[in-house]
Amino acid sequence: MSTAAAEDFLNAIATDVSVVEFTRAAAEHPEWMPSRAPSPTAAPMPSAQLDALLAMSGLSEVEQEEARREARDPALGARIAVHDTGVAAHLLGSTLTTQQAADLLGRDPSNIRRGVQAGRYYAVRVAGTLRLPEWQFVEEVTYDHTPGEDAVPDSEFVALPNLADVVPAIPRDLHPEAVAGFMATEQAELDGRSPTEWLRGGGDPGPLCDLLAGLGHQ
Repeated sequence: MSTAAAEDFLNAIATDVSVVEFTRAAAEHPEWMPSRAPSPTAAPMPSAQLDALLAMSGLSEVEQEEARREARDPALGARIAVHDTGVAAHLLGSTLTTQQAADLLGRDPSNIRRGVQAGRYYAVRVAGTLRLPEWQFVEEVTYDHTPGEDAVPDSEFVALPNLADVVPAIPRDLHPEAVAGFMATEQAELDGRSPTEWLRGGGDPGPLCDLLAGLGHQ
């Protein structure tokens, strides 16, 4: 398949993925490929077009044949629709509206919106609505004196330390679910701690920003 033909195909299925990204994904993560179908009634790719795309994917013959069977499955579109609905539902469940974030932090919604515009908070749009992933807010426990048997703890939710340094480094084309997964995953470069734990413990945001920049080039 020529680059022009690949571009025509990607335009036809209404995806914003580039030819380079699509080919790389086909080679490295064939399990991702079905999730780009537009609807449960999506028409299957013509055989010649599918064969040409698989030929440039780098997959083995066995993997290519498996991809052909998957692509010709009449139930593929319906399964993709269920998958995408589940992803959207999970994203909604793990993010906050500006009002919810304001309530959590004890601030006005306008302050949250200004924070997003200034890059102090990480936000994404879900169905046209601005939402803030929960991972960037943590509970902080304080005491009115030295903790002990009689001490009464108080708690409040705050943004992660140095979050404003990290937000600009998050690749804009990285799916928010991937960002959330990364922030919760232990990283050797952060002394075996997850990025969230690293920031919460007062870690230097520089190494984390370098890791995030690397994600944008993968």
